[in-house]
Amino acid sequence: GHPVFQTGAKVSFLLEFEFSCTFLLSQVFVRLTASSSSLEMNETLQDNTAQTSAYIRYEPHLVFSSESTLHRYEVHPYRTLPMGPGPEFKTTLRVQNLGCHVVSGLVISALLPAVAHGGNYFLSLSQVISGNASCTVQNLTEPPGFPVHPEELQHASRLNGSNSRCQVVRCHLGLLAKGTEISVRLLRLVHNEFFRRAKFKSVTVVSTFKLGTEEGSVLLLNEASRSSESHLEVIQTHPTLISLWILVGSVLGGLLLLALLVFCLWKLGFFTRKKIPKEEESEEKLEQ
Repeated sequence: GHPVFQTGAKVSFLLEFEFSCTFLLSQVFVRLTASSSSLEMNETLQDNTAQTSAYIRYEPHLVFSSESTLHRYEVHPYRTLPMGPGPEFKTTLRVQNLGCHVVSGLVISALLPAVAHGGNYFLSLSQVISGNASCTVQNLTEPPGFPVHPEELQHASRLNGSNSRCQVVRCHLGLLAKGTEISVRLLRLVHNEFFRRAKFKSVTVVSTFKLGTEEGSVLLLNEASRSSESHLEVIQTHPTLISLWILVGSVLGGLLLLALLVFCLWKLGFFTRKKIPKEEESEEKLEQ
């Protein structure tokens, strides 16, 4: 308060608020009223009160990560492995709350490349395992252009949402208390048949995962905690075919080298047995 407030004088107020770890508010209201012991005309009393409001956004301390059990897969030719789908691998999506607020309204969106040209699956989602989350599998996405053809896979270094149709998984997470985490596990199958028919040496399947919030949420996620990726490198091995004539030529060449070696040793006297002195004396006596 001011004991004397002279004409034309001004006063400023600075209000500092501390966020509560217990309650999350979407908006704050501030109302200031000035009163005086002096007499004031009724016509000017209406401007003695001022109020303002501000919307509040909270930036929680979240860690969003993805971890896969398969990073590199080698596709073998026909008749080397049983027919049918390849191995099943798991991708774990994890959200950790390292802040002081109880967080709710988080949503995980997974974009999983799955289908190439002609509806041919190269990866497929087999199961979604979630604890404190509600997950749904949505319709396949359409890439901006045409899905990649198996015959043209050698010209593509990556399979992602830009050149293949993707399976979409959307999970609404439950309450995430301080110091806790929520995990979602995605099980997928590798389709060997597709990669065996395709022409390529190496291609990387890039799956993308995004962490967002429901509409109207008071949470503000930073860029570092909003996205994650997992990479699966697929390598195709080609069988080495050896011609029959190469085998026959190798065998004949080996036999010729062996014969030449034996001939050289024979010319050098390697196979001639040295006579002992008694045998030489007996031969001389016989000659006499």
